Amino acid sequence: EFRSGIEIAYQFRNKMRAGVALFHLSNGGISSDNPGTEALVFSVCIPIMGN
Repeated sequence: EFRSGIEIAYQFRNKMRAGVALFHLSNGGISSDNPGTEALVFSVCIPIMGN
């Protein structure tokens, strides 16, 4: 399984991060059945420990 894509994120002053990613997932043509798929992912990271 192979993944290729792009991701961007922003870190706020309070160390929280928000991001978005777009990627393609497939078997890279290793077998004849290669459905592949695309995904759009949104993320929010909230620090719960540390400085």
